[in-house]
This record gives sequence, structure tokens and C-alpha cells, in this order.
Amino acid sequence: MQYDDALAHVRDNLTHPQVHRLLNAISARHSILRDLRTALVIVGSDIVIEGVITNARYATGLSGTVQAIYDDKYADLLLDEESTKALASGKGKTAHPGAATAERYTFTGLPLSAFAVTDPDESFVDLVGFVLGQATPADLESLDKARKQRIDVLADGLEVGDSVMLANIQRKYLAGLTGTVKTVDHAKRRFSLLLDEASTDRLRFHGRNNRIDIPLGVKEHLLPQIAVACALITNKR
Repeated sequence: MQYDDALAHVRDNLTHPQVHRLLNAISARHSILRDLRTALVIVGSDIVIEGVITNARYATGLSGTVQAIYDDKYADLLLDEESTKALASGKGKTAHPGAATAERYTFTGLPLSAFAVTDPDESFVDLVGFVLGQATPADLESLDKARKQRIDVLADGLEVGDSVMLANIQRKYLAGLTGTVKTVDHAKRRFSLLLDEASTDRLRFHGRNNRIDIPLGVKEHLLPQIAVACALITNKR
């Protein structure tokens, strides 16, 4: 059914139960479109903040590069020079003193739903569109199997010194943390990660409920025995 036919059917033919139930289908489609937009945001994406962020309305229009994604909902954004200057100019009620001295400032904890990718990979756009709009349950099962196989291939290239972000990890509070690979055991499919200062601070706060105690003043923290499949390589050594 095309749009004009659908509109006419809604206006003239829907029964009372159908017209109420249609709201669920409309809401589901809105959700799919939001998921499509969010799914296109990956580490390394150049984005612009198009949505309005609660308590940070001044952030709308800022742009930069995605540095990390965590909880599948939030991201750290390395602002470009122009956006860093705009943030340092004092817009908004929240102070960002680091923006005044940085060439490019990292804005943390931003919702993915507010992002729009400025130059997406068209083949990835097509793939995500197929997954969200056309794939059957059997298709999804096969695609996920192929995805896991591709992760194994990419993980074979993991080396000591690589910069890594943790992704798709069972311990959700570790997702999005970043650091440098210290050891790799490809036979056991495990590696250790030395967290950078920002991720050490984040884990110090969020790890308390998971029996992780990082003393104040410690700027790096070693995570041992992590599955190589959870390593998203952001920069080769």
C-alpha cells in the first residue's frame, strides 16, 4: 500500500477498534526510525547535535567526532574547534571550564538520540535499513552469526599498544570504557586493558556497586581477562 492509499483508508474505512489500534503501529514505526538514526552512530562518526538535550539546550548545533559509546544510550563527543569555542563562550548554565583551554573539548555523557551522522557510510545505512525494516527472523539469525564471525576476524588483529573501547560486554558497566591493550593471549581469546584516566574515573564511580574499589588519585586501572570479542579497536599502535 502506498501513502495516498493508506491515508484514504485511514480517513474513510477504519473501524473504531482499528483506528485506536493504529496508534500502536504508528508508535512502532517512530521507534524503528529512531533506532535507525541511533544505529548509524558509531565510534569515529562525525555528528551534529540536532535534538534538544534536557538541561543542555545550548548543545544543539554543536558538532564533533564520537569517541566512545556506553550503555547503548550515551556517548562522549570530541567537539570540533568551532564547537569548542562556542561552548567556551559561556552558552548555557553548565560550566565547561576545560573548553576555554582546549583546542578540541570532550563533551561527555550525551544521549545518542540527539545525534545525527553528517556523512554516513551509505552501505552501512542500507544494511541497517534492511535489518530494521525487512529482515525475517531467519535473516536476523544468519546475520548475527556472520557478525560474530566477522568480530573474530577483526579480533585477530588486536595487538599490545592498540587503543580500544569495550563494546558488547556482558558486564554492562564496563561498556564504553577506553584504554590501551597491555597483553593479548590469542590462544585463550583474552586480553588486558589499561584504562585511561577518564575511564578510570568513570569506573571508580560506577564500579562501586560491583565490588571494584579504585582509590582516589589513581589515574589508570588494569582490567584483566577480557574477551577479545569485546575489543573495538579505535586506533592501531
